Amino acid sequence: MSRNSSGKLTAETRAALARRVKSLRLEQGMKQDELAENANVSRQTLSDIENGNTTPQAKVLQRIYQVLGVDIEPVQFDQQTEIWLGMLGTLIEAVPADRRPRAVDGAVRAISGELQAPSNVVRGRFGVVSPAEDDLDAVARPTDPEPTDEQ
Repeated sequence: MSRNSSGKLTAETRAALARRVKSLRLEQGMKQDELAENANVSRQTLSDIENGNTTPQAKVLQRIYQVLGVDIEPVQFDQQTEIWLGMLGTLIEAVPADRRPRAVDGAVRAISGELQAPSNVVRGRFGVVSPAEDDLDAVARPTDPEPTDEQ
């Protein structure tokens, strides 16, 4: 993965990032004056950004997000990842809007589970951890019961 310069953010991306500033600031319990001062912007500029009255320049957003502790640098992915992202995006758009957050959350959990899973286990459909397929021979399997006289 490589990163681009934040100066290459499109106006649309900058507007989307600007819409998140207020909620991020409030989540951190920060006052407008405090964020404005630490990001070296006027309180009025910050207010205009938070209210959607202006689309800030990339450098202004970078300073604000840096104070908020959030990285806004666009990420460039390898070709295969870009293909997968396109597929996922298409699937996400196909899910009804009211069910998208749950669907995306499930997908993120499934993928992040792969980061946490030791290489010898796989996570099952219902969250059950089981040995990986090539380790199945090492697992003791129940044997058939001994036949009885009644059989």
